[in-house]
Amino acid sequence: MRCQVCNDNKATIHLTEIEKGEQKELHLCEACAIKKGVIQKNSITLKEFLGKIAEQSQGSEASKDEPQIRCPGCGASFQDFSSGGRLGCQADYEVFKDNLAEIIEKMHAGVKQHAGKIPSQAGEKVAREKEIRQMRLELETLIKSENYEKAARVRDRIRELENRDESR
Repeated sequence: MRCQVCNDNKATIHLTEIEKGEQKELHLCEACAIKKGVIQKNSITLKEFLGKIAEQSQGSEASKDEPQIRCPGCGASFQDFSSGGRLGCQADYEVFKDNLAEIIEKMHAGVKQHAGKIPSQAGEKVAREKEIRQMRLELETLIKSENYEKAARVRDRIRELENRDESR
């Protein structure tokens, strides 16, 4: 698909706007998107972002003389992921799990597990279940650190949320 502004370049930015119930689409090349202010000149792609993080996570750990670890399933190295932004196969998640955990943690500001967003149609129940799961993790941490007073408050809050579910 060609850019709707210049008609020269391939459209790589696709915008959908719904105004008064009417859907309008605009397909732009990167240059026209920058001119229109849709994207900033200094923005980077996800592939570039992952590559930079992967380079940092390997940093001093791997010297250029050391052999790279390769996936037995597809033969890909972590460097291949760094430069391409994609893993080669399902086994890569296990082979490169330490490096990937660092990347995920950096992308999610210190959280090692991707949680995603709650779909709007899922409603309150899913949000409450998620809150209960998080509170149970917090409860475990509080008990391990012997902070029993706060743990009791968290336990009571969990019970309150669970009872609210049961009464519906």
